[in-house]
Amino acid sequence: HVVRCFADDDVIHVAGSVKPIRDIEVINLELALADLATVEKAIQKNQKLVKAGQKEAIKE
Repeated sequence: HVVRCFADDDVIHVAGSVKPIRDIEVINLELALADLATVEKAIQKNQKLVKAGQKEAIKE
């Protein structure tokens, strides 16, 4: 990941202040939440296939 580590009045930071550690934590949290959403979607899809009786879905 690339995060900002410099102060410059010409470059606006979305959070209003430059804190690279905070920014890394925010990025990691957003990525983890996106992964969780992907897994939840896959589980829901698999559950529908299991209810429909598809053998491959049951194995998963």
